[in-house]
Amino acid sequence: MLMTMKTARSIRSPREVHIQLCAPDEITALQGSEGLSAWLAPSEREMLVQFYSAKRRRDWLAGRLAAKRAMADYLAQEHQLCLPPSQITIGYDGQGRPHPKLLPSDERPFSRVEQALEEISLSLAHSDGWGLAAVAHQPSAGWLGVDLQKIRPVRSDLAERILSANERRELRERFSHGKAEGFFIYWTLKEAALKALGLRLPMRAVHVDLTPQGGSANLRIGLSGDPLIAEGHYWKEPEGLQAAAVL
Repeated sequence: MLMTMKTARSIRSPREVHIQLCAPDEITALQGSEGLSAWLAPSEREMLVQFYSAKRRRDWLAGRLAAKRAMADYLAQEHQLCLPPSQITIGYDGQGRPHPKLLPSDERPFSRVEQALEEISLSLAHSDGWGLAAVAHQPSAGWLGVDLQKIRPVRSDLAERILSANERRELRERFSHGKAEGFFIYWTLKEAALKALGLRLPMRAVHVDLTPQGGSANLRIGLSGDPLIAEGHYWKEPEGLQAAAVL
């Protein structure tokens, strides 16, 4: 999986992963206008007003808008279908993973596209007002998960709780001058892997092996029997945040 995040616009990898970012200033502008009706379906606007915290509303919007952008990019690229964001809704499947649906329209038959949506993997994340989302064709690319975390000081015992002895040793050796930044590489990769599977497992159940060249990793998820194998990619953009995607 090759993904290089350079702007807040869509990125298309050779594995057909569509990635989108949403910036805090975009959310501020949207909340200060009547543009929410163009982005959110009526049911989503009802959900938004139920959040009492301004921060919760901002973060929820950031994740939703990034997901709708990723879906719009997927639909345009793969199905030559251009839809307004308000016609794309984001729900959840039985495993708690985000799953898109298209609102019915008298003008557009969606049956073929709706069948294709049953075979895609969508993931979203938000942190510090930023939203990140990605979508991939699940049968060919596998389940997809993304995570986004603000890089910040961490308690000394946190690495002991979520990193294996090998991971802690690698953290000390490779990130001696940026321990917090290195820690969040492992954190986001592990979180993205668990999101991809829709599983509630301890983060130590995900074993991360960073590649020597950096930017990518091999992962093993330790379940009963043979572990699941995943590939990950990580990057720092926007500034001050750590992002990861895992297939």
